[in-house]
Amino acid sequence: MAMLKGKTQAGRVYSVLYQYFLQQPVGMRFKRGHVETHLLNLHRRMYPDITQNDSTAIMDGIACLTGHPDGPFQKLDNGYSRLTRRFEPILDDKRLQRNYYKFAKKGKRWKEMPEKKKEKYRRTKVVERSAIPSETEGLLQLGNQSIKHQYDAPTSDLLETFANQYPGRDYVVEYIFKEFSSLCPKTGAPDFAVVHVRYIPDKLCIETKSLKLYFLAFRQFGSFMESITNRILEDCVSVCLPRWMKITSNFNARGGTLINVEAEHNETD
Repeated sequence: MAMLKGKTQAGRVYSVLYQYFLQQPVGMRFKRGHVETHLLNLHRRMYPDITQNDSTAIMDGIACLTGHPDGPFQKLDNGYSRLTRRFEPILDDKRLQRNYYKFAKKGKRWKEMPEKKKEKYRRTKVVERSAIPSETEGLLQLGNQSIKHQYDAPTSDLLETFANQYPGRDYVVEYIFKEFSSLCPKTGAPDFAVVHVRYIPDKLCIETKSLKLYFLAFRQFGSFMESITNRILEDCVSVCLPRWMKITSNFNARGGTLINVEAEHNETD
């Protein structure tokens, strides 16, 4: 089949979505972030003369066809979508062209944005790769066999960071620590938990070995579960200054009662 090629931004977006999902099975479940790289690579192959990053435009196209009642995508829970049918080349193209700026809020804001502001936005998204420090620069604990572990003094000094190699993109990092333990400050009884750390990095990422050593430092440390969760959030935020971070602590039942604690940080806080 000949490759469709759109001339407008909405037309290019539709052409990329059509070509990509033509190769995918009906019923496919996906998150937009999972297919973003594949769609961008296809966009570059189809439109090598288009220099701007059309990531937002492509994601807006998926939002548009997901929001349309007769579109090929169905919105699911937890950020997932489903490909419900094959693309209809003429009808779906018209649906996207007519409704692109109605359903795609970011695309609408981009269309209405003054050209000078667009150019400023593009400049802030362009990152010189040579200006980004090495991923291993400044890391002292990773690969160090002489590290002395501490189990009763958690402190942000234990945490190390490395340079985010993709600061122009929002992406989520998740750590799951399944062996977290601490002590009740009153009785000294042990508490066990699974701790989830999710965040969108800005300029720095947390190095995982240092995070493990930080968590181990709670083993003989007495504190209530609510305080521990908030302390983890504050320490992690203080070292990496993320755009967003959420700590979830799922503690084992004590006396038949489960305790789950969530603490969240936003860049504007």
